[in-house]
Amino acid sequence: MFTIVKEYERAIKFRFGRFVKVMNPGIRLVVPFIHESRKVDLRTITQDVSQQKCITKDNVTITINAVVYYKVSDAKKAALEVKDCFFAVTQLAQTTLRNSLVGFKLDE
Repeated sequence: MFTIVKEYERAIKFRFGRFVKVMNPGIRLVVPFIHESRKVDLRTITQDVSQQKCITKDNVTITINAVVYYKVSDAKKAALEVKDCFFAVTQLAQTTLRNSLVGFKLDE
């Protein structure tokens, strides 16, 4: 069986559940029951960060909206080291946004 890897993707090839290689764009062979492939999108992705309520240094509650732009640079790490890299990026953005604004006053 063949799989088509598009120009903006990389496919991770597994043999019996073990990493074999990163497949570049083109038509690639994936033998059923032996190989498995998982595609990773390398394009820039935009994702809304849910509204965050923060309390500033002068005890004022503010609501923040944000958008995160990110791009996978290493398909192997994105597929093997993080279960859901897109969810992880969103959670990191929310936490960083909240923590960075706690030290400021409203007028700053």
